[in-house]
Amino acid sequence: MSDDELIVQARKNIAKMKVNIPFTLRELMGATWLSLSKGERIRFGKNFKALVVAGEFDNIIYINKKANNSASYRKER
Repeated sequence: MSDDELIVQARKNIAKMKVNIPFTLRELMGATWLSLSKGERIRFGKNFKALVVAGEFDNIIYINKKANNSASYRKER
């Protein structure tokens, strides 16, 4: 699956999420996340975070990096 396809899926999943609940990409992407290789997960994680920080997801904010090295995000509206 390409990063563009993953971004489209992420946007669809975000639209279904409740507001103000922290999440990781693993939680957001569900079974799709588990089907990706470790390298694909790392690459997509970096790309997703960069898009969030750049404001491409205007309703998502980066919270922090968790102990297991995964990033936490939150939907604001």
